[in-house]
Amino acid sequence: MKLEWNESEYRLSLTNDELAMLIGCIAETLAYVSDVDLEAFVGWDRWRIEEFQDDLLFERRKSSDTRIKNQLAAAGELANAIEELGDIKKLSTSQLISLYTDLAIRRGIAIEEGNQHGDIRGSEQLNYVYREIHLRQEGSMTAFIRLLQHENEGVRLAAAECALPIAPGEAAESLQQLVRQSQKARIAGSAEFRLREWQTRGK
Repeated sequence: MKLEWNESEYRLSLTNDELAMLIGCIAETLAYVSDVDLEAFVGWDRWRIEEFQDDLLFERRKSSDTRIKNQLAAAGELANAIEELGDIKKLSTSQLISLYTDLAIRRGIAIEEGNQHGDIRGSEQLNYVYREIHLRQEGSMTAFIRLLQHENEGVRLAAAECALPIAPGEAAESLQQLVRQSQKARIAGSAEFRLREWQTRGK
């Protein structure tokens, strides 16, 4: 890094590595600012900062999800969401699969409507039901994996998210198909986010 004075202005020279590090720091910082502050920084044409647009969108989505999830947890909303399901341990495997499907459809609608609270609340319920399905006999997971072929995109999205640790190839392919083929921008966007989150986990 080199800073020079050239008669009327300073000129900063950076190597490619230094520039990449600077862009990364800016992207990480902007991930936590409000939309209003973001507009103030980059102007109305916010995506002129194309060099790190994808990274910025990804980091902002992560920070936003975390913030809203913490708010819902503090307000007792996530606990209420689980209580609404009742004692699911009494349900058969087929009933659990049906419940998961219904919840996934409902959460898919929330995603399409841009309802982030409904998305996160629904995810909490889906993860809870999935954990119970996973505890059942081996056949229960076979039935669950079939949801990756369900006609409803919200169901395929939810099933793929939960199936990534146990069937990474099939689940990732299901997410990639949603990214490529879904006519619903928010469903495709959620699939892309979850896929990238999985791919970067642990890095």
